[in-house]
Amino acid sequence: MPDTEVEVVVKTDAGLGEGPVWDPVTNRLLWLDMHKKTLHSSDPATGDTRTLRLDVVPGCLAPTRTKRILYGTPTGFFVTDDLTGPGEPLAEVEAGKPGNRMNDGKVDPFGRMWLGTIDLGLTPGEGAFYRLHGNVVTLAVGGLTIPNGLAFAAAGDVCYLVDTGAKCVLRLDLDVDSGDVRGRSTFADLSGLPGVADGMAIDDRGRLWIALYQGGALCCLAPDGSTERMVELPVSCPSSVVFGGSELDTLFVTTGCGRLSEEQRAEQPLAGSVLAIDTGSRGLAPVPFAD
Repeated sequence: MPDTEVEVVVKTDAGLGEGPVWDPVTNRLLWLDMHKKTLHSSDPATGDTRTLRLDVVPGCLAPTRTKRILYGTPTGFFVTDDLTGPGEPLAEVEAGKPGNRMNDGKVDPFGRMWLGTIDLGLTPGEGAFYRLHGNVVTLAVGGLTIPNGLAFAAAGDVCYLVDTGAKCVLRLDLDVDSGDVRGRSTFADLSGLPGVADGMAIDDRGRLWIALYQGGALCCLAPDGSTERMVELPVSCPSSVVFGGSELDTLFVTTGCGRLSEEQRAEQPLAGSVLAIDTGSRGLAPVPFAD
């Protein structure tokens, strides 16, 4: 049984809830369901959720400085006004690779969106990591397989990136002005943890919180890369995490039920819901995309 109290924020049956982002302007949680091709905006206080259905699989989303919502698709980025419609195209990503799609993304402290792409067949080396600044997309790191959750140090000079295929967290040293990658190293080996590493968030003490998909837990890595804490959950497929709430002291957890059997779903009634836990930590202030 979980050793931490779990709150249900949105009771639902997301096939693969993903990409949670806290919007401090509206005090709402933005998230998506990749399996059902939907974007969501939820009020944690009431559970009220607004939904936009798409014709394609979304990969990531974020609020913008102009109070719109940016989201990524297999063909590129779009912006929409508060999930009222599919929106307008902003930038293409890997237009020449129809077998690829976006997998995860996050805005850095300077308002730039970073995103990973994967080959649908998970071909080694066909994934990549990009940076979106305005409407310009730049390749940051190539030759990846499953770039996944990411988080930025408070100063914006370091990006931590989960490489699910390699079972590790990469450390990318960045030039804060240009965003160019100046160095790359392995920050933490995750091969001994249950499940596979998925979405990730950073707290104000520089610790990384990682969802372990099919591992039924969250892992907290200390600033030196060692495993500091494991938090068991009442679901086997947590997919991503983000700190939010008025004090940024609530860790929201998206989950999935799409790969569970009927028996497993009966045993895990919260699978697919959005959960929240108190970790005793605070997150960093979120930054909107500079559109």
